[in-house]
Amino acid sequence: MEDALELAVDKPPSTNIPRYITTAVLMFSWADAVVLRRYDEKKQQLVLQATAGSTLEWETKGNIPYKGSLGEQCLKKKQALKILDVSHDGLYKTPGFARKNNLRSLLLLPLYVQEKSIGTLSVYISPEKSMDILDHEFLPLFAKQASLILSTL
Repeated sequence: MEDALELAVDKPPSTNIPRYITTAVLMFSWADAVVLRRYDEKKQQLVLQATAGSTLEWETKGNIPYKGSLGEQCLKKKQALKILDVSHDGLYKTPGFARKNNLRSLLLLPLYVQEKSIGTLSVYISPEKSMDILDHEFLPLFAKQASLILSTL
């Protein structure tokens, strides 16, 4: 995280920071896939910024409409959302896509600084992994630090 802070504060903005964040979360959480989306207030969309651990097909998934999304819930409440099985959650828009990629559970973390919504960080695990990953106390803390870094870009 120190490297990312230095990049954000001391050097010109880098498009590699979102990828660094997703890769770091993937490595320390043992998750199967991590997706970072930035909130575009003008377009009212959550824009895909970076993925780690996911298939190339995931990157073509594109942007998500903000209104009515899980991301909107997460950002408005400023709380993480835990979904144990995305294939049975009515608000999760692409359960077939998650099943195809063997992803079952999701921890959706809000990225925000004070009242400004930055985006969301989605942490996915497969059915074979322990649900304890989603209770990792470091994930919300890391999301707050990532929010600060992303707010400077």
